[in-house]
Amino acid sequence: SQGDRRERQVGCFCRKPKKALQTLIFHHKFSLFFKMKSLFFLKMKQNSFYLASLIILCTFFFAVSCEKSPVDATASNPNQRLEFIKGKTMPVLKADYSKISSNDAKNLWVNKLQQIQTQSLNDMQRQLIQDLQTELLQQNSLFRLENEKIREIAIQLATVTPREAFLQMFESLENYNYNGSNTSTAICEECVTDLRNYKPVNLPIVDIEQRAPVCNCRWTCDWYSLSPTRDCRLTMQGCGFFWLSTCTMRY
Repeated sequence: SQGDRRERQVGCFCRKPKKALQTLIFHHKFSLFFKMKSLFFLKMKQNSFYLASLIILCTFFFAVSCEKSPVDATASNPNQRLEFIKGKTMPVLKADYSKISSNDAKNLWVNKLQQIQTQSLNDMQRQLIQDLQTELLQQNSLFRLENEKIREIAIQLATVTPREAFLQMFESLENYNYNGSNTSTAICEECVTDLRNYKPVNLPIVDIEQRAPVCNCRWTCDWYSLSPTRDCRLTMQGCGFFWLSTCTMRY
């Protein structure tokens, strides 16, 4: 009937705004969802960046903390010193030694001290050698006889160690091998005197045509020759304790 038709039309008009509202709410929720999704992925990207940065930073600090100093590298490679001296005559060895850095030279002697400690020593010698190694391992320790601590320990060692053993320990890069006895219990008086009276040497500049051969020994000249000569050119270092003293003679 006409009345029923009118009711259906009114119902239709009432449902249209409701449907439009539902559509609007749906689109709003959909838009909100995408915004939240975008924000989520943005946060994920930021967190990934921070995480990657943290991993890189931690890796860097780990690598730096694990990096070995030259001294540590020498300590972990006991053959480094033996490889350096292998097959060389003493003049060649001294010449090669004069070309390496002070730090590399110190590393060789640190390794030698470690080898000495594997041998039979009395309590005093062992403690002094440990003290000497500790001093060399100090980062800012000066590897020269101007270092009073090194010189002081060297003098103490020279007064409690037979000459033969003292020279084999500290005037040679070869392994020190104690065979159970020394030919004499006499100490190296010359070594003690030299160390107590040590003064840095200022070498004069000599015309190259007038230069004599370089000196290559000091305390151990009798190891190589019965008649070493002083007709040679002094060197700044290369002889004496840890080869830190002037060479005064040539064999």
